[in-house]
This record gives sequence, structure tokens and C-alpha cells, in this order.
Amino acid sequence: MKARPDVLCVLPVFALFLVIRLFSFYPHLPLAGDQLKYLTLARNFPLHTLYNHSLYLIHPPLIGWSIACFDTLFPLPIAGLVSVVFFACVTFWLLFVLMRELGLDDVSCAVGLAYLSMNGFAAAFDCHVSRTALFMALSVGTFLSFHRYVTRRSVPFWVPLVCNALALWTSDQALALLPCQFMWALMVSERKRDLRPVVGVLVASGIVYAAWPAVRLMVYLTNVDYPAGMDGLVEPVGRFSLLHLIQPNLLPWTSLVNGRVPGVAFSLKIPSVARIYGVPSELVLLPRWVSRLLVSAIVGSGLVVVVRHRDRRVLGLLAMGLLLYSPVLLGLNAWYGLPVVLPFSLLISVLVGKLRAASSARAGDRVCKGLCGSAVVLAVLWVTANEPAHPNIPQRVSGGSHFLFGRTMLTRGQTAALSLPGDSQTGFMAPVFLVPEMVYLADRRWIAMPLEPEQLIPIAKSYGIEYLFFSSRYLEPAENEFMNVTRSRNVVRHIVDHPESFDLVDSWDEALPACYPPTTHYLYHIVREALPSREGGPGPGGLAEDE
Repeated sequence: MKARPDVLCVLPVFALFLVIRLFSFYPHLPLAGDQLKYLTLARNFPLHTLYNHSLYLIHPPLIGWSIACFDTLFPLPIAGLVSVVFFACVTFWLLFVLMRELGLDDVSCAVGLAYLSMNGFAAAFDCHVSRTALFMALSVGTFLSFHRYVTRRSVPFWVPLVCNALALWTSDQALALLPCQFMWALMVSERKRDLRPVVGVLVASGIVYAAWPAVRLMVYLTNVDYPAGMDGLVEPVGRFSLLHLIQPNLLPWTSLVNGRVPGVAFSLKIPSVARIYGVPSELVLLPRWVSRLLVSAIVGSGLVVVVRHRDRRVLGLLAMGLLLYSPVLLGLNAWYGLPVVLPFSLLISVLVGKLRAASSARAGDRVCKGLCGSAVVLAVLWVTANEPAHPNIPQRVSGGSHFLFGRTMLTRGQTAALSLPGDSQTGFMAPVFLVPEMVYLADRRWIAMPLEPEQLIPIAKSYGIEYLFFSSRYLEPAENEFMNVTRSRNVVRHIVDHPESFDLVDSWDEALPACYPPTTHYLYHIVREALPSREGGPGPGGLAEDE
């Protein structure tokens, strides 16, 4: 049976998509931060527990469950990488199917998918353990099922509802998909009455999503404080707002660590040029000025089409892109705007489709051959790159010949973790940005150190913490006092300066190749006189009482 021409045109682009994600300049793969949170959640399946062996509130449970499914076939952390690559491929092909649903030809689809393949941010989150790959796949699935439901009722009501529910139970970011779907319905519906069932799907999706904020609400109502913040920061959850139910990252101490004013979710400052272009223009193998010029030309062409031809599809895609990218424009980190690459890929395909409609079939064949040849050349350039484009951090990719599953995985603290005292119920503290590593490496009860020295003993008493763990980099003063506070450096200095309250138990020198500078890890024990005996087991309550 002869393969379909559209698939043949897209296959070289898919090969480029895989090459960029599977090959790197670096032989080592650092495992840190969120990667280790998701791997630990998968290991704890079916429980959604993490810090202090308590319910993890920041992210809904689907990411841990999905990695746990792959853990039945592959060991951790390989299962996490396999899941990410799998869902990245699902995103690629579902987006291709959605483009075909919109009536786009093979060349138009291939050009839009080439943008997805070369987007550096999308590629970076497809080659380390993250929830983004699953979220992107589910996002495309929601639009595809929603499109079929709205345009021809070829799928029942519950299909887009289930897709929405899965996306919402992967990330709270999926809330932005609901207004985007309403825009999509306006974009493709011919009659206003077609919007009635659309509203039903969106309302039902919101009700399903509300189950997870309801879980957070129950935790907040039954605790004065709880390790609900970033990396297990103990937060005063007894005083919460609606925003805290939607996203615990907005709790006061976590907001401070993230550089935001507590109680303020977004910044109204005019975004910089780098932030405006950010995710859409992060194209690998192209100079930055070329990428920004291309993005400007695409958006400008879209606006021209909207003004001259009143094209609802282009208007809808531009509006969806602006909505999905608005968190970044309002001051949040770049990965919150990553979904913008989906409507942007569709926008590129639609614009190319309009050009194709005005050209001959022979011209289309030449473009297809040129695109296939370019994909092969770019793939070769990527694999043969002899210098990194970015440092070896998970959020950036650099071309090279090292295969993803052959790279050596490194985690800070792996030497010290083998020698920690106690058992799974022994309580430990570590600074923010070091806790995820230790939770993954050592089966103990871990929470984050507070940001102020005055809170250290009250929290340790309340949660039954016996040991304090940190590395030498936390002994180095930061460039300003704000960083000293938010990275617990003042707390670490307090520990070292008070030997009458904290005993040095052990230290370990660690030199990991390439990814991290040499460091020394320290373990301190809280002396009995500094930590009065407590009644009962570990639990919340001490932070608010001592404020």
C-alpha cells in the first residue's frame, strides 16, 4: 500500500523533531528540581505524597500517575524520560491531525510542524522529565476533540469533557484552555446556536476541575500551616485566598522565593523586548535576530489577513496565542507561556495554506522537496554541532551527538544520601532548591528550611525535624540581602554560628562532572536543649502559634 503524500512530506520534519530532542552536546543529564518531584511522585504512586510524606498540593496528580504507568515497563528515571518523549510525539501527530481537520494541505502542515520541531523551549521540555509534554499532548487533544464536537458532532459530549478534565488534572494552566476553546468555537461555528453545547462542555469541565481546588480547600481548612509551598516550604495556609486555592505557588513565602510581592499574582510593568519575543522566537539553529524577524513577519501577516479579509480563523489563533502567552507578559516564568507554540504553529500553517492556494501544484511540490531537504540538513547540523549553544541546564538544548537515553544522569547529594541516619520517618530540613534532590535520593521526611532564622526552631519542633542538611554554596553570601533571605542563606549561617544548638554530624565532598561545581554537603543535628520534646507525632501548627 502506497503511503499518503501528506505523511511523506511530514516524515522528514518528524525526524528533525526527534533529532533535536534526542541528541545533545552534553554527555551528562542533570536531574534537579521539578524533574525529581515528578519522579518521586511516580515512585509514591498511588499516593500523591511528597514533602513530609504529606499530600502534594502544588500540582494535580496526573503527571505522577502517568510516569508511574511507564514505570511498569522501565525503571526510574528512564520511565520519566520515556514518558516525555512519548507524549512529545503524541503532540506532534495530534497537531498534524488537527491541521488536516482544518483543511490544510501537506506543505502547510509540514511548515507549521517544522516551527514546533525547532522551537527551543518546546524541545527543552521534551527532553527532560517534565509535566509539559503531557500537558501539551492533552492540550492538542482537547482542541481536536472539541473541534470535532463543535463542527460535526462526530464525537460525543463526554470526549472533549474527558480531555479537558485530564488536562486540568495535569496542570492548573489548563484553565486558560477553556476560554481558548470558546474562541475556537467562535472561529469555526457558522451559527450562534452551535455555541450552546459548547458552553455546556466548558461549564462541566470547570466543575470537574473544581475537585482539585476542593482538596486544597480541605487541607487549608484543617491545618494552620502546611508544607504546601515551593519545595516543601511551610506556609500559613490558615489565611488563604481564592488564588491560593487555584495555585499554591502564590502562597506568601513561595511568592517571595519566586521574586513576587506576596499577594500579587502578576506584574503590570511593560514587558521587555526579550520577554515579548521569548518563547515564540526561541528557534534553534537560527540567529536570534532572524528568529525575531520571522515571528514579527508571521504576526504582522496574520494581522494583515485579519484586517483585509476578516479571517476568523487567523483572528482566533492570534487571540488564543495572546491569551496563552499572557502569563509571561504579566511577569511569570517563560514555561508558563509554552502552550503558545500550539496556536502559533497552526497560525503558520494557515498562512502558508493561503499562499499555497494562490500558487500552482508544481510550486507546492518544489516547496515540499525543499522542506524535506532542509529538515535533513538541519538534523545533520544539529548532531554535528561542536559547541554548546546554551549551558547544560534542563531548560535549554544544545546540538550534539550524545543520545538522550545514553547520557549519564547526575543528581546533587547522591553521595551524602547513602549515609544519612534514621529511617523513613526521620525528619530532615534542607534549603529550597535542594529539597527535591534529597526527597528523591533519600527516603526520609523532608521539608524546606524557613526563610527566617526565627522560624527554624518552631517549625522543627512542630514537624519533628531532627536533622538539617545543606551544601557549601548556601554558606556563600548572595549578591543582595533579598537572595540571602529567599535562599535560606541567613538560616544556614545561623545554624553554623550556633554550635550550642546545632551539632555537626558529618560532611561529604562531592565533585560532579560538568553540571555542578565541587561542593561539600553538611549534616547538622538539632541538640535536645534547642528543640524541646514534643507530644504526639509530627504535624502542622507550630508556625502560626509562634508568629
